[in-house]
Amino acid sequence: MGPDQLVFLWMILLSLGICMTIFGIRYMRNKENMAMIEKGLDPNLKPEKPRPAPFRNLKWGLLLVGAGLGAGVSSIMWAKADRQATLPKDVRLTFSLVAPMMITPLSNGSANTAALGPAQ
Repeated sequence: MGPDQLVFLWMILLSLGICMTIFGIRYMRNKENMAMIEKGLDPNLKPEKPRPAPFRNLKWGLLLVGAGLGAGVSSIMWAKADRQATLPKDVRLTFSLVAPMMITPLSNGSANTAALGPAQ
């Protein structure tokens, strides 16, 4: 599969995902309204008191951990790609959320950082 084909594949998958999400939201809202009608309630009147949100911190924590793992894995894949230059001797590679950074140790103990750009 070439890069052009992958772009079309991602476009198709993204479009399907968006359509499925919109359909799911509408479907669940309709089911909720129908359940309220069956119980004899008016679906246009929502409860005044907000519903409790259990495990809110856990959900946000899992979301952020997943985002961090995704960023880390993508950085590693980006750094190991064939198009990247090899690292010089005595250089360590650290990962940030923006781009991998090269850290070159200096003689006085501090470190010089530079963004690792594409090889030319």
